[in-house]
Amino acid sequence: MNIITLAAAHVGDVGKKVGFDMSDGWGAVIAAVATGVFGLVVGILAYKAGRRQVKDQAAADHRAWRRQNRFDAYRRLIASVDAFEEEMDRWIRVTTRDRQALGKALEVVAAAEAGVRLAGPESMRGPAKTVFGAAGAVYRHARQPIATMMPTPPRLWTDMSRALVDAQNAFVESAAALLDDAEA
Repeated sequence: MNIITLAAAHVGDVGKKVGFDMSDGWGAVIAAVATGVFGLVVGILAYKAGRRQVKDQAAADHRAWRRQNRFDAYRRLIASVDAFEEEMDRWIRVTTRDRQALGKALEVVAAAEAGVRLAGPESMRGPAKTVFGAAGAVYRHARQPIATMMPTPPRLWTDMSRALVDAQNAFVESAAALLDDAEA
């Protein structure tokens, strides 16, 4: 017996085992408890790391989806303006003037502009609206009764065409800058 056990022993306890005896069995129990606690801590940390990884992946997937959605909306607006410009080229020739075709082309531009407003962000709404406004100015001119009978003055046509091209170019530059941004 050790001294502490001996001091704590009563008179009748001589020869009896008194106190805590560290045997091989207790060592295994303590090792199992320590392993269980360690396993629980590791499990909790792995769970949290997994949740963070899933959350990060979901955020990256959402950013990629949003970027692709915006790219598609911007591409539709650019393509619709190109189609509108083709109708403008037909309109300028007196023999191929078709106000309805120009109106339908403008409707496609309007739908594409609405798609840009939905896809966002707010900073792209202004350039898209400018593009639609420039196309609308051409259509308003084409709707005038005198415009169907008389040739359009070259200076006016050049100004309207240039306004549309400039608006489209400004939109493309804004879209490219936004899509190049990693967080777009």
